[in-house]
Amino acid sequence: MPRAKTPIEGWDEEEATGWLRQFRGSARQCVGHLLPHLTGAEKNRAISRVNYIRRKLQADGLDFSKPRAPSVPRGTLHALPAPPSTPPPEPEPRTVQVADVAPVTPSKMGREQLLAWAVDRAAVAVDQTAPERGAYASNLSLLVKAHHELAEIRSQRPDEEMTMERLVEMLQSQIGSVPSDVLELFVSEYLRRNPKARISA
Repeated sequence: MPRAKTPIEGWDEEEATGWLRQFRGSARQCVGHLLPHLTGAEKNRAISRVNYIRRKLQADGLDFSKPRAPSVPRGTLHALPAPPSTPPPEPEPRTVQVADVAPVTPSKMGREQLLAWAVDRAAVAVDQTAPERGAYASNLSLLVKAHHELAEIRSQRPDEEMTMERLVEMLQSQIGSVPSDVLELFVSEYLRRNPKARISA
């Protein structure tokens, strides 16, 4: 009379046979996948039983040369991969750079400052308008005109920095054509600064 097999917790011979047919792995892989909770002697008994089934299947012609055993035990929860983080779209680089300045009041600007401000804003408008739109030509025309006028004003600046010597030289060269009422302003300022001075004809 054959000796009764010692029960193994969770053992299912049909399940073990099906696993071997499907994955063609080793007995240790089979037990590790189907019965991951087993340890010690109980695990060794399960491996022996799987080896017995495996030898029978090999005798029946089942090929175990290319195992396809799964890599994780049954019941293992597979963590879903984190969804790829989608970085926020980068803003398109501006081709026109305008310095960030405090709010301005055009009505309080000088002519040169106003033209420089208008050139910067017109350049931004051209950059942000599609060439096929009618506003593009208008913005471009405004930009060209403002830039031309600004260049003319800047070209009229004196090349040299005004020094006291140059101011005196300029006044001496123009003193003969200065109106008398303007000369009186200079004389009044001189007497205010030098109250003891005497002016004789």
